[in-house]
Amino acid sequence: MVSIDDYIREVKRGIVATPERKRKLEEDLRVHFNELRSEGIGPGEALARMGTPEEVAAQFMEETPKKYGGFFHRLAAFLVDAGLIAAAIMPVGLSAMLTMVWSANRLEQLSRLGDNISATEPVFLILTILAMLTSGLLLVSIMVAGLIYFPFFERIRGATPGKMLLGLHVLTEEGCAIGWKEALIRRIPFYFEIMVLDAIFVPFNARKQRAFDMVAKTIVLKEGRHERSGLNILLALLLMVLPFLFVGLLFILLQTNLVSFNWV
Repeated sequence: MVSIDDYIREVKRGIVATPERKRKLEEDLRVHFNELRSEGIGPGEALARMGTPEEVAAQFMEETPKKYGGFFHRLAAFLVDAGLIAAAIMPVGLSAMLTMVWSANRLEQLSRLGDNISATEPVFLILTILAMLTSGLLLVSIMVAGLIYFPFFERIRGATPGKMLLGLHVLTEEGCAIGWKEALIRRIPFYFEIMVLDAIFVPFNARKQRAFDMVAKTIVLKEGRHERSGLNILLALLLMVLPFLFVGLLFILLQTNLVSFNWV
């Protein structure tokens, strides 16, 4: 049986509001629940009379003034997420890069020692296959991360980490939590590389929806508590840039031979 705590948790998952409004809603729900219980109504029946969490959340959102997430806030959130994805697959990427550099250096060392290496000899084949496997693993990691990251977080948490940082939340047009169908449909432009065309629609409609937001019937709302937080913007930019700076620095070091991989 669902407890009042689980019920309230599910209601709060489907709303976007300041912490103060969420606390007020929780207090009201508990008062209403206790009033029903004081009338001799059982816990399950009391929760049933209060309505489903989705209905309560939808009613709350209908009565709440909405501030839609604008183009630049959503772009910043996306770039943060891109940086986090890059950071997550960085170990695989570095492994692929280092393996290819090591393979090339090893073949060059053998050539300098006078060994006549042909493309059919085992050492050449092994090093080539090793480099191809790590490159393939990097490609698969990028594809899996891109396919799963956004739908997973938007369905489970209502927002990706980048959106959470910027105070953005994805809901249905009715103000309810989205399901897997909505999470996947709104991500179609990402899969087919038409994100720019999709995003052009944001400034030109009242709800600031992307084209596939309209198809999925989803909206992106902005929490009030983030409106004055410039620190979150700076942190978002930092998270976005750091992974790329690290990879760029490593590439420069490799190109200038400041990092050597002369392992035997």
